Amino acid sequence: MIQAAIKIGAECGLVKAAEIVPCANTVTTVVKALADKGRAYLVEKLREDVEDGLASGSVDGWDGGGLRKRKFYCQTLSTINEDFELNDHVLFTTHCDAEKVTSAVIREAIDSNFARLQLPGEKVHEVTDDGADIVAALADRSRDYCMDHALHLTVKKSLTPILTKIDLYGSVGGTVVEAVTRGVQVLKSSRQRPLTGLKKKLQPPPRTHRLSQRIFKSCLPMLKSVKANFNAVKKALELLGHGDILASISCKDLQDLISVVEPIEKLGTRKGKEFHASHLKKVVTLTTHAQTDSQLKSTVKAHIHTLLVPILKILNLIKKCKDVANFIKNSGANERLVGGTLKQEVDTRWMSVLTMMRSFFIWPDDENTQDPPSLAKVIQVNEILSSKDKAILALTEEETTLMLHIIELLRPIQSAIKVLEASKVPTIHHVIPRFTTLRKHLQPKQEDSQDIMVFRATLLKELERKVAPNISLRHKMGLFFWPKFASLPNMSEHEKTEVLAEVRRLCEVQAACIARRKGVTVTATGADQPSPSKRRRRIRRKDSDDEYDSLVPDDQEQQQIADEVGQYLLMQDVTVRSSNVLQWWKAKAPIFPQLSRVARMILATSAASAPVERVFSHAGNLISPKKTCLASETVDDYLFLNDFIRKFGLDVLLLDDE
Repeated sequence: MIQAAIKIGAECGLVKAAEIVPCANTVTTVVKALADKGRAYLVEKLREDVEDGLASGSVDGWDGGGLRKRKFYCQTLSTINEDFELNDHVLFTTHCDAEKVTSAVIREAIDSNFARLQLPGEKVHEVTDDGADIVAALADRSRDYCMDHALHLTVKKSLTPILTKIDLYGSVGGTVVEAVTRGVQVLKSSRQRPLTGLKKKLQPPPRTHRLSQRIFKSCLPMLKSVKANFNAVKKALELLGHGDILASISCKDLQDLISVVEPIEKLGTRKGKEFHASHLKKVVTLTTHAQTDSQLKSTVKAHIHTLLVPILKILNLIKKCKDVANFIKNSGANERLVGGTLKQEVDTRWMSVLTMMRSFFIWPDDENTQDPPSLAKVIQVNEILSSKDKAILALTEEETTLMLHIIELLRPIQSAIKVLEASKVPTIHHVIPRFTTLRKHLQPKQEDSQDIMVFRATLLKELERKVAPNISLRHKMGLFFWPKFASLPNMSEHEKTEVLAEVRRLCEVQAACIARRKGVTVTATGADQPSPSKRRRRIRRKDSDDEYDSLVPDDQEQQQIADEVGQYLLMQDVTVRSSNVLQWWKAKAPIFPQLSRVARMILATSAASAPVERVFSHAGNLISPKKTCLASETVDDYLFLNDFIRKFGLDVLLLDDE
């Protein structure tokens, strides 16, 4: 070190240590200066697109961790430029006190940062997850739901049997519950004084129907109270002229129903209203048919068994795979496995269950081949387990077969997630086709085992619940701007009319933007531009109708917009691949000046909030429970610069201001 210092002194003369040894303040000052310069460059580059409504964004938050308890929110912007190149950028990262975060606080933080950059944030279409705080913060903004998040939750919820989504009574037991509910409601609404004592003894039914509850409320208290006062309830209903309600139900029916459902409910209510892999043996025991069971009891048991046991078997298999992967890793044998290491399932990583299960097999190099995977790795893993006195963890042939079926079932969902999270190409036009193919993939198949049949049906139910309601008009327009699907196949006439009407409206908006931009250009450079030649006016008489002329739209402009949409529909090109959509629109932009701008607007919208989620991984290197000293503004500068330099390079920031 001394020799190096002597050499520097000999070559450069007197040099202060502060000039060559960076300190925290020096680095922060330089980073801030570079970030400010980069922001100014980026904002000017994006300003027109944002002001014209052509920009889309994604926003999400993450906890900073540590003692400072900060929560950061990052905003990204995606645009398609005039050369039809898709770009996404980190715009800003703001922060809030993690203990005081509300939707109002988030909204204020986002708005203040847009105002700081002098950009109209209200014109940015956002893509977010379904977090209540983000949804409320952007309640009055144009917003879509992240479809990757929806697909991830489709799988996660399918593997999370929870009492609010499971009807333990089935159709037969449900008939009894509905009759008892109706009877209690009749008695509770009665004003006859002799029934006052009985009414106090009866527990009311849950306010929300058992099949549509968000917070679980049991029907058992009501059933037990009616059973305890069954004869009095029947007589009271007959007195009120409603004796038919419980005419086909006996006290034993209620006892049978309670005896089956109560122990199952107790299992679920022990751990957050959820059933877990550890419940499998108990559920099997409780739902096994006994010779003394009545028809009702046997039917309800069979229903619960069919509903719960297959999912619990899959959860048990997942737990076993995790235990095996963990043991193989800790034993040091993971690196010696043929065909690659075993991967561990991680709750926070999407589709990691599939990744873990796939790692137990050796797959062909060609992903499109129909050849089955090799079982050599499974055999090797079982041999290692046996040699280390862990044969109890060895995977059986039945379990291996079930794993392969689960992989086959989940692979298309993982494929859809990968397509929808792409960043270099548009993704919004994939939403509806992927949903359609997944819905078809999850239809029942005759060759399915009972376990896979139930899992497939559960996945389909969750897909319809999480994805279908969140397919928006913008997603439909995304499909419209894929020339292959311009005719919007499989959509109703109402949906087609709605899409075309919105596209025409947006064309009018963009026509006005084009006119405004041309006006600004002419005004700004008017001194250098030749003045347009004057036309000779045609003189005509005025009448009282002339004052209404301003209310009539320009027929020529309206006709041009209508012609663009109509002409595009006539040009439907089924040969255009999804990856070539932007090239197609670039070639056709001269023909469709307004429509091509709307295409830029819609296709710039990401199907997922992946752009902002990628920032989290970079942020993890800056913020952690052990590294919390960085000021929030410095975190913003670092994350912005990291993204800016990757997109534009460092040379842009080093150019001297002229």
